[in-house]
Amino acid sequence: MGSQEKNNSKFKIVNLTPHIIKISNLENLDIIEVEPSGTVCRVDVYQTEVDRLFGYIPIMQNRYGELIDLPNPEENTIFLVSSLVLSRIEHRNDVYAPDTGPTAVRNATGHIVSVIRLVKPEKY
Repeated sequence: MGSQEKNNSKFKIVNLTPHIIKISNLENLDIIEVEPSGTVCRVDVYQTEVDRLFGYIPIMQNRYGELIDLPNPEENTIFLVSSLVLSRIEHRNDVYAPDTGPTAVRNATGHIVSVIRLVKPEKY
């Protein structure tokens, strides 16, 4: 788990993904590195085969269910989750996903090294 001090207040950042998340501050080049917390928040996924391509490649349709392992809000704590998890969250102002879009910092092979922004839920 990582934590970051801001404006004399201590905020805890809890990473609910299985990956290290690095957040870069382009103004002073600091990087916050948030280790996985050990709890991975996921979305239940139910798959149904709806067709076959060329007669043998299954075409599946996903139906998304409940969130698994999303903690209740905690004072001075934000939670980092995947974009899929974030898309299922409503009315929480303490849950964010890394912005892996065009502003993400990538290495020569295109893999994400860090992000510079976070994304909030659509139904905030």
